[in-house]
Amino acid sequence: MLQFLVAFLFLIHDASACIEFGTLQEMLFDQLAFGNASQKLIRPSEYGEPTKVNVSLLFENIGPLDESQLTIHLNLYFRQRWKDERLRWDNYNLCDPDNYDSPLILTLDTMDNVWMPDTYFVSAQQASEHDLTIVNAYVWVYSTGEVLLSQKYSVENRCPLKLQLYPMDTQICQMVMESFGHSTKELVLSWMKSFEIQHYAEGLQLPQFYMDGLEAGSDERQITNVGNFSSISIQMVFKRSIVYFLISMYLPANLIVFISWVGFWITRESVPARAGIGVTTILAMITLDLSIMWNGPKSSNVNAIEIYFGICFIFVFAALVEFSVVNYYDRDDKEKDSKSIDKDLNDKIAKNAIATKFIEALRNSNDIETIKVVEVSKIDAKARYLFPIVYFCCNIVYWMMYLFILPALQ
Repeated sequence: MLQFLVAFLFLIHDASACIEFGTLQEMLFDQLAFGNASQKLIRPSEYGEPTKVNVSLLFENIGPLDESQLTIHLNLYFRQRWKDERLRWDNYNLCDPDNYDSPLILTLDTMDNVWMPDTYFVSAQQASEHDLTIVNAYVWVYSTGEVLLSQKYSVENRCPLKLQLYPMDTQICQMVMESFGHSTKELVLSWMKSFEIQHYAEGLQLPQFYMDGLEAGSDERQITNVGNFSSISIQMVFKRSIVYFLISMYLPANLIVFISWVGFWITRESVPARAGIGVTTILAMITLDLSIMWNGPKSSNVNAIEIYFGICFIFVFAALVEFSVVNYYDRDDKEKDSKSIDKDLNDKIAKNAIATKFIEALRNSNDIETIKVVEVSKIDAKARYLFPIVYFCCNIVYWMMYLFILPALQ
C-alpha cells in the first residue's frame, strides 16, 4: 500500500494538474500513519549537524508553593519546534497557493512513525499530561518541514526553600529540561525567540507570594561516562508579601510589648495588678510564638520572625523582672522609712508630751505609708523611657538587617 501511495504522489507531483489541499492531507496522513517505522529512530539532521529543538513555555497557572514538600505546582503548555526535511510537502502543486501557509494538524497517534525529541523535566518530582476531554497534545507540520509539538502538563517541580529571611524571603524555583538520550553531538535545546512574550499568562498570583521575575537560561550538563547533554532552564523568582504578617504577627507582638510597659505607670503598691500584667503578657507572647511554630514553614534554621519574637519576649520578660526589682527595693525603703519615722516621732514625743496620743495614733495608722507610696519609684521612672528607646533601636537594627543588608548578601 505504501508503494502505491508513493507512486501515486510521484505521478501527481509530475503532472501539471494541481491537487486539492484536502486530498494531500489524506495522503500525508496515511503516509505518516503507515510509513516506515525506522524513521522514528533516525533523527533529522543536516550535514551531520545536531538537531536543533526550540522550546517555549506558557504558564497557565503557577502555585501553590508547598513549603512542607518543597515543591511548586505548575500548569503549562510545553512547545517544541524542530525541522524534519522528510516531512516537507511544499514541493507539491496545490490548487490554492495560500494553503502552503496552513499546517497539517495531527494528533500524537498519527505520529507513531515520526521522530520526536525526548525532552524531559529534570527538576520534576511528578508530571502528567492532561487528557480531559481528550489528550491535550497536537502536532503542526508545516510545508517547509517545520514541526511544532504542543502539550499541556501538570508538573510538581522541586523548589528548595531558603527560609532564613522568612517572612521577608525571596524564593527562586528552577525548572530544568534536557534531552534524555541524545548528547550535544546529536541534539541541542534552545529557547524560542518569542519566549519573552510567552513566558507566563496574565494575572498569575500565588498565596503569600507574587512573581518578581522570570529568567531563561541554557547550559550543558555532564553525566559521567555518558557525555554532555544540552539543557535549558527557567528561574522563577517569588517574593513573599509581608502585609499579612505585619497585620497578623508583627502588630500583635508589638501590642503585647506595649501592654507590658503599662505596669511602669501603675503604683508599686499594686502588686496583683502589675504581676497580672507581666504574667499575662508572657503567656500571650508564648502563645503567639507557638502559632508560628505550628503554622509556619518548618526549617532547621532560625528565621527572621522567630528572632523578632525572641526580642519581644525578652522585653516582656524584662518588664516583669523590673517589677520584681522595684518590689524588692521598695521593701528596703519601707524599712528605712519606718526606722526614720520612729526616731522622729520619739524626738517629738520628748519635746511635746501633749501630742503623744495623736502621734501614737498616727504611728499605728497607714497614713504615713500611704503618703510614701504616692512617690514614684526611680526605677519605674527610668524604665518608662529606657524600655521604649532600647526597643525602638532594636527595631531599627532588625528591619535594616532583614530588609536591606541580608537580602543583598544572598
